[in-house]
Amino acid sequence: MADEQQLCAVRVRARDLVLVRGLWCEVTPLRLDRYPTGGAAVVLAFTARSPLRVPAHRLVRVVRR
Repeated sequence: MADEQQLCAVRVRARDLVLVRGLWCEVTPLRLDRYPTGGAAVVLAFTARSPLRVPAHRLVRVVRR
């Protein structure tokens, strides 16, 4: 896919496309959260699937829209 890049989850924005289990999903509003152990997490909400919680530092494949 054109202009695909890897970014830390914390840098993802609404309307970006994120690769989740082999499918490109459009991100709707997202929020920052914490794990019980204190680590930072990002909760990504999508138009066509349930939300995904990932560590803020994890690299994800993104296409900017």
